[in-house]
Amino acid sequence: MANKKKSKIQNLIRIDNAIYILRISPDQFRSWHNEGRFKITLNKNGKLCITEDELRNLAYKDFKQQASREAFINYAQRRIEDEASGQNSTFDKRIKQNIEKYREYLKIIEAIHSNYSDRVDLTRDETALAAAYALHAKVLNLLNMAFLTIEHHYWYASLLLRPIDETIDLAEYFIIKENTEVGKKYLKNGFERIYHLPILLAARQFLNSWVPFSEGQQLKFTNRPCQIYTP
Repeated sequence: MANKKKSKIQNLIRIDNAIYILRISPDQFRSWHNEGRFKITLNKNGKLCITEDELRNLAYKDFKQQASREAFINYAQRRIEDEASGQNSTFDKRIKQNIEKYREYLKIIEAIHSNYSDRVDLTRDETALAAAYALHAKVLNLLNMAFLTIEHHYWYASLLLRPIDETIDLAEYFIIKENTEVGKKYLKNGFERIYHLPILLAARQFLNSWVPFSEGQQLKFTNRPCQIYTP
């Protein structure tokens, strides 16, 4: 009996990321979906997605190239009109007001995060809690970076949304799957990739077994670098 071919596992792309990749408007994306040009499915987290194959198929279609050009032209025209009408300064003022408001929210979240610092030892622990704590620290840093980029008119701040979202998902996954075999496996692999790169692993193994000075020796502090001597 011939072996059955395994069905290909499709990579799923969030629709907000797909829209950004295609350089089209959300309205245009919804219009194509209503026309039946592609299907939308849900990922394990219940987020709307399109398959990678369908995204690739869309990316090289002539109608997509035309839509991207039109979207860019419309965007450029709106920027020129906003500059001429004084809308840019109004938008800038509102953006700064929103950033200040969100920074206050972020300070509260940072304070809550800091309160858990005594529950983990990030230099030694390789638990789900330690992973989640470190990942959420990364999220806080990325949010601060996003605020700075928007505040200084670096509009590629939207590129930070995906790593923020994925990092939160990963932290949640480690906590939920902490007591399962697959969860333990991925947690171990995650720490190995972060901390156990070949040179770092060699360094950690050396330092764990290294005895800086033998019994009976003392550290002698002088104006020069620290020296070891035997009394």
